[in-house]
Amino acid sequence: GGGIHNYGMLTLTNSTLSGNSASLGGGIRNSGNMVKLSFVTIAENSAGGGIAKSSGSTLQIRHSIVAKNTGGNCDILGSFTPFGNNFADDNTCSGFASLTPSTLGPLASNGGATQTHALYLGSQAIDAASDCQDVDNNTVSTDQRGVLRPQGGACDAGAYEARLIYLPLILR
Repeated sequence: GGGIHNYGMLTLTNSTLSGNSASLGGGIRNSGNMVKLSFVTIAENSAGGGIAKSSGSTLQIRHSIVAKNTGGNCDILGSFTPFGNNFADDNTCSGFASLTPSTLGPLASNGGATQTHALYLGSQAIDAASDCQDVDNNTVSTDQRGVLRPQGGACDAGAYEARLIYLPLILR
């Protein structure tokens, strides 16, 4: 695992794994018991792709994005349970909806203490979460940067919640 190689129990919420490289699981490699991912973005990892999971382990994922990884997004063996609305830009993640790659921005300083991948206008992940709950049904009220969820009609999938922009109405 380029970003994380899990041998035990791993729970991630509102996290971005990006720019990592490994022969298996450029973002996450799970050789352990359980991985629970909620509102996570795994993007722009290389070699082993986004997520690799061995047959003896379990992966649960909810309202997350796994996209723009070289070597495929998901290399999953064994128990895999997608909950809610998850997105990928290839067909390697069973049960995920399609994400247009150009609607996921590059890793950048988008506010907050850590870098994120912004959701661009037209992204299928905006307002896509069926609820604002993690894998264990706990409410997730902010994104990775501390921005309140939701900003629109529903929470966004992934670690980044797109902010609503209000333009002033100019009367002539």
